[in-house]
Amino acid sequence: MGSLRFALAVIVAVGHLADTGQIGFLAVFGFYLLSGYLITRALNDVYHFRALPFAANRALRLMPMYYAVLLLTLGAILVWPNEAASFKPEWDLNAAGHREFWSNALIVPYLTGGMQFRLVPPSWSLAVELAQYALLWLVIARRQSFALIALLIAIAYHFRSLGVGEPFGPRYTPLLAALLPFSVGALLYFGLRERRISLPTWPILAAWASVVAIAVFVKPHGHLWDAIFYLNLILIALCVVALAPHDFGRLDRSLGELSYPVFLVHWLVGLGLSGWLGNRSLGLAVVSLPIIFCVSSLLVRGSNALIEPLRDSIRLRALRNGTTAPPPAAPAPLAATAGQPR
Repeated sequence: MGSLRFALAVIVAVGHLADTGQIGFLAVFGFYLLSGYLITRALNDVYHFRALPFAANRALRLMPMYYAVLLLTLGAILVWPNEAASFKPEWDLNAAGHREFWSNALIVPYLTGGMQFRLVPPSWSLAVELAQYALLWLVIARRQSFALIALLIAIAYHFRSLGVGEPFGPRYTPLLAALLPFSVGALLYFGLRERRISLPTWPILAAWASVVAIAVFVKPHGHLWDAIFYLNLILIALCVVALAPHDFGRLDRSLGELSYPVFLVHWLVGLGLSGWLGNRSLGLAVVSLPIIFCVSSLLVRGSNALIEPLRDSIRLRALRNGTTAPPPAAPAPLAATAGQPR
């Protein structure tokens, strides 16, 4: 599923830099659903709900690269403060105080809302991810029934939001809104663990790509947008079911490794090129992508050299401990693969 994660990251980057951010909304919920599936799988098959190795490996996966991009972005803003504020208003240093810098360092305070100065703009969704990881470890990923209860709570929340006529934001940014894709992903793990389901891969991927293409021309409000938003989630779930039984090889895994740095670094690259190409436009997005991929590759190489050996050691130790002391939950027959987030 690495190629799917890479495609979602590219959609986010293009949506932001080409000023068609609504397709980024679809991609972020796609990321959430994939995380729900893969983290539930890792908790059951690799870590067996041992908190310390799971938390250590997640922190090593997410935080070093985040801090690297944060420092690079801070340097760029200090060098080009006016250009940065024009390109991304939340990069206005005049709006930054001690509280904002601590929030950028700790990430999690973004969950409380109101933090507008974000050095790495997608970090708010990273805060949501971290909180959902905690919920998956604590409750949701432990049993299929728990995941189902979480899904019902999330559905009730979304129906209430739709019923009272709230704008789109409350169905997208809050932690409770994100519970919907995460719980769907967790349920997919339990369903696929019990049985192998064969779905046609390419027709489903084509249907999902078509929905994303249509979304480019739809404003993120109204009934049509809501239909596209939830249809996208259904199609992403079907993509997971279709792709999960297959190993697409090294290229697929390499593309998956690029997805997280692409997600983090695209605003920074856009800033660097905006002086020549202007602020948000399709041209800026197209020219930025090759540079985004190059910077992301460098970040992946650094991570593979400095971080991944430690993460592999933690993961292998967790696997060995799991074989000698299995948890009380039903054993998972799916072996962990190199293609899943670890």
